[in-house]
Amino acid sequence: MADLTEEQFGQLPEFVKGDYEKSGEVYRPKAEGKAAALKASLDALDGKYKTADAQLKEILAKHEEDRTKAEQAALERLKKEGKVDEILADYDRRANETKAQYEARIEKLATQIKSEKRTSLVGEIAEGLAVFPESKKLFEKLIKDRIDVDPETGKVTFLDESGGATSLDKAGFMADLAKDTAFDRIRKADANRGGNANGNSNNGGGASKSITRAEFDALGHVAKSKFIKDGGKVTN
Repeated sequence: MADLTEEQFGQLPEFVKGDYEKSGEVYRPKAEGKAAALKASLDALDGKYKTADAQLKEILAKHEEDRTKAEQAALERLKKEGKVDEILADYDRRANETKAQYEARIEKLATQIKSEKRTSLVGEIAEGLAVFPESKKLFEKLIKDRIDVDPETGKVTFLDESGGATSLDKAGFMADLAKDTAFDRIRKADANRGGNANGNSNNGGGASKSITRAEFDALGHVAKSKFIKDGGKVTN
């Protein structure tokens, strides 16, 4: 409907004039004003939608960027561990994995790296403390929980018996373990704080040692024979 002049508006029947409203110098149908307002509202909603859509795309792009960086970091760690072929061969299978699957896989890799590093350290410490070969598994069970490894940086933290972090390096941790009499029965005699070839310490206390049945059963055959030969006692 067209706009009406003052004169044209005056010629309208009274019941029709209520459908018009004055806008400047002309009279315009109220329906057109409502339609214009509705269009303005729809345009505003469209603008908000486009803004929200752009923000969502930005968030998704950032998530993908973070995921790519995390995967690259994981690949670099695997390179250091000599497992490049393993990760590359598995890449296609992982291309369509969900975020939860991706995070679970990264956690599994981190745990594996941590476990392998810790096992390697335990082996080095066992060698340094002259642990009997047949007692290395027992030794690992006793100290593995006192070694923490950050899979991201590879930093090693040695813990005390209560699980608290210490400032010790590997040498200091080994020195601390060497002073612990609990390990004497699974180490070579000449490594036990000045002991002689027969496994007796300077104060002659070797024959008074006693261990539980479970501890005795965990020893290897050679260690069991030596323990009995040195006068050790097994308690229930």
